[in-house]
Amino acid sequence: MNCTKSILQIAAVSMLVILAACAQYVTVTVTNATQQPVRDVQVRYTGGSIDIPDLPPNATRTVRIRPSGESSLTVRYVDAIGTERSKDGDVYLERDYSGTIAIEIRPNDVVVSSNARP
Repeated sequence: MNCTKSILQIAAVSMLVILAACAQYVTVTVTNATQQPVRDVQVRYTGGSIDIPDLPPNATRTVRIRPSGESSLTVRYVDAIGTERSKDGDVYLERDYSGTIAIEIRPNDVVVSSNARP
């Protein structure tokens, strides 16, 4: 009885590991390409958002996201003089997409590039 229970537990854990490995994620890199810090950075998408409280000059943060469905992407942040800025990235995502999105905050613009695909 104990042996059967242990085998079932091992099988269940193995299936969870396999399912987690098969999950599709998009890797998002946010870079502050300015000479000033930016704060309250948010990357919003369907099903969630990334929050980066402070991003020093020339710093980069990398995270993984998994949209819950069809999604666009919006970047919002506060610049060094306290102005809130927002930009809709020209990106389309779905739940089963994988790949990368690079967000570069520049002095007068935000550039978003993506190779995320199903």
